[in-house]
Amino acid sequence: MTTRTPITPTSSSSFPPSPPSPTSYLGTRYRLEREICEIVQRDNNCSAHFIWNSNPYILECRVVTLNPRHDTHFLLCQAYVNIPHNTAGENDYLEVLDKIKKYLSGTSSHRNLSYVVEWNKKNKPGNTIISHFTGPHLQSVVEKFYFEKEPTDVIVYNIRLVSES
Repeated sequence: MTTRTPITPTSSSSFPPSPPSPTSYLGTRYRLEREICEIVQRDNNCSAHFIWNSNPYILECRVVTLNPRHDTHFLLCQAYVNIPHNTAGENDYLEVLDKIKKYLSGTSSHRNLSYVVEWNKKNKPGNTIISHFTGPHLQSVVEKFYFEKEPTDVIVYNIRLVSES
């Protein structure tokens, strides 16, 4: 016969775990991610999602938006850091998020042009959808638009450069 012993928490553990301190690495990372999401939400009412990728030399984050009006995702921006020590550390994640926040806040040194894309989903004919993008050149805007999409699933009617005001 097996004797069952109830599991009782010790004084050093608690359930559920307490949230990370705002000054801890996770607290700082979550705060930066939330601030980026809020910038996107205020700008275009989209949600923002983070796709992390690392290899032995680079830590990269892509921020993807999802527009609830037409249920379509786009690449908003991406940033990376070189990892000289071959393992991404906590500060590397924070540095990437800080770069993204500066880019979205307009405080980075990147010069971007503004474009308007008029398009529609191939399987949902109807009103033309108008989306706004920024990028250093047309090719980057096209890459953002087609990010993780089949090119044959959408019809692009027009892409135009918007003059600076």
